[in-house]
Amino acid sequence: MNDRVRVAILSEHQMFADGLASWMAAFENRHVVVCAVRLPSALLDHPEFPVDVVVIDGDQRDLGQLAARVAAFVTPVTRVIVVGSSAHRAHSRIARAAGAYAYLAKTESAQELSHVIAGAALGAGFEPPPITASLMLGALQLHPALSPQEYRVMALVGDGLPVKQVASQLGLSQDTVRTYLKRIRAKHAAVGIELNSRIDFHRHAGGEPSAP
Repeated sequence: MNDRVRVAILSEHQMFADGLASWMAAFENRHVVVCAVRLPSALLDHPEFPVDVVVIDGDQRDLGQLAARVAAFVTPVTRVIVVGSSAHRAHSRIARAAGAYAYLAKTESAQELSHVIAGAALGAGFEPPPITASLMLGALQLHPALSPQEYRVMALVGDGLPVKQVASQLGLSQDTVRTYLKRIRAKHAAVGIELNSRIDFHRHAGGEPSAP
């Protein structure tokens, strides 16, 4: 059936990719999974690409990598949906900022995901279902809006990298990184959050603080 939505799944975890593909098979009258791959390059080189919708596993520690993966596949003919754990509140914001059509919590049903895929293919507006809406509301209440680059800087500082290494990894000058840090601190201070340590940066970037 040519009217079915063509879907690709991108996840570093093969079990997740295979499981999601099987889960979605129940709705094969609406869409078809044409590939499930682990690496972005494998999807870009796949003979079925471009597809209508790319579903990305959003459970990644590196927020910059998530933003880059979303941005790589957002095109005039391809929509991106990110699915992730409800514990990763920052991921919903970074995904939407990078151009994702939707972010869904993994606790949503297969039927809900199928509905969102159909909406993405039609170019309909995205209205988060109850579980995801609650997650995103919590994220907005707890964190200010940051740009993708600000999230990258924040995540790297939270992982313990000094300014010099952050600058090197992101291809920025140290002065530019310091400017980002000032903005990040100011935006958080505006909503009552003080960033005084690496642990503060790590916690509010969406993770739990790691051991010093």
